[in-house]
Amino acid sequence: MYRQMVFVSLMVAACVAVAATAVLADEVCDRGFQSPTSEEEQAMQAVIDSALSALPAQVEGWTAYTQDGLSIDSQCMDDPPRPWESSTYRVFERTDDLARRDAIAEDASAQYQAHLQTSQPAMDAIMARIQELAAEAMAAGEVGDFDKVDKINLEIEKASAEYEKLMQGDGALASLDAAGEEVSRDRKIRIDVAVNPGWEMLGYEARSMPAPVGGSQAFRWADTRSGPHDETALVLFGPWHKNDDSYDAAPRTGVAQTVTQTLSVTVTADTTRLDTVLAGIDFGALEALVAR
Repeated sequence: MYRQMVFVSLMVAACVAVAATAVLADEVCDRGFQSPTSEEEQAMQAVIDSALSALPAQVEGWTAYTQDGLSIDSQCMDDPPRPWESSTYRVFERTDDLARRDAIAEDASAQYQAHLQTSQPAMDAIMARIQELAAEAMAAGEVGDFDKVDKINLEIEKASAEYEKLMQGDGALASLDAAGEEVSRDRKIRIDVAVNPGWEMLGYEARSMPAPVGGSQAFRWADTRSGPHDETALVLFGPWHKNDDSYDAAPRTGVAQTVTQTLSVTVTADTTRLDTVLAGIDFGALEALVAR
């Protein structure tokens, strides 16, 4: 048996080593990496500048931030040349209603703290009782009296329900949660533009929407990563292939690497603001950047 276990362990180790070697082999680039020439960088910078000029420059009551500099992904020369990939973004953060949001949060917090001050003694007493019951249940379980354990567990459930009711405070906690949701929504807008991206992932339960001028396809989905009521819209330009939950770019071969063959625009904003942001983007100008 011991020798069998050693043999199995050695086989597992060998498989792991082979897998690791395969991964490393995938990452090897024998001929090295290629970076764009200064002329190519200038051409890509011109595309990025044109893309940024098609986006809203300012939103009243919001502060805008735009990506600095130019970033272009290098390419392994083992592979056929691909269009140069680059991207940029513009972010808007709301500043015109900070005082209102602070007031909402402070008022809701003060109301809940006042509730806790009156309810805390009763909550502390219930929690102490739950701890006593838990100790009794443990002692009963140690001697095998499981009927008593069941009875004590029912008492613990009843006490826990009373504690939860006091904590909720006739809607006090719900009001606090609602205030937190209110102050956190519609605070940020983000617009990303990718030039010659290799692929774009769709969000959960993404649904098609009418494509803006020049767009080949467009989608939108709920996206609560930055806000409780945010949505994301994705607009694709150029040739793409559907691949499960993503779209893969399908650029032509034999074309200069600086040519914009595919382009994507991703916009994330509050669901009540997303359409307004989309309407402020010059999609016609973005379409003009994509070669046909």
